[in-house]
Amino acid sequence: MKKTVVTLLCFVAISSAPVLAQPTFELTPFLGWRFGGGFDYTVTNVNVANNFDIKNDLNYGLIANIGFHEYFQLELLWDSQSSEINPKDPIAGLDMQPQLDLKIDYYHVGFVFPYPQGQLVPFSLFSLGVTTFYPEGDLDNETKFSLGGALGIKYFVNDRMGFRLQSRLMATSLGSDADVWCDPFGCWTFETRNWVTQIDVSVGIILKVN
Repeated sequence: MKKTVVTLLCFVAISSAPVLAQPTFELTPFLGWRFGGGFDYTVTNVNVANNFDIKNDLNYGLIANIGFHEYFQLELLWDSQSSEINPKDPIAGLDMQPQLDLKIDYYHVGFVFPYPQGQLVPFSLFSLGVTTFYPEGDLDNETKFSLGGALGIKYFVNDRMGFRLQSRLMATSLGSDADVWCDPFGCWTFETRNWVTQIDVSVGIILKVN
């Protein structure tokens, strides 16, 4: 009898406790507008720093979300942009020619934190992955580590379809440079890290599978 009561109490406790629902899946093609970014390149023999600006342009891609809990999702992202690099005069700061075509692809894994409010779902996310730069001509492709973060909202028209509006920041590490600074008391070596930082605003259509 005692064992039966304990078993029954355990069953009631488990039944009344919140449980994880079956995973949900969202597929979101999106289109957006990305605001530039840029990076510095130093010609070592002449110690001249050149600045390269990435032109503002369209970005597009695909997001796959797997929901394990009401307040947590795992996200897989592919985000692509076809743009140009504008080299700048290191002294005057003006655009120079020629411009160079550049394609940028982001491949990220993200951690999404939704805050459901009925049909409206505000969310924040953090992501990490790699960025691949595809310059035109004979230049080599480059793949670098990158981080991302976003704030946005989802609005679900029904159980199967919704819209996603967000603003995302991406920061890609281009590595570090060692510099030496000297004064009358001695010299010090310090390291500076170069980052390409881009911001975009995008809208997507959510196709949801429960």
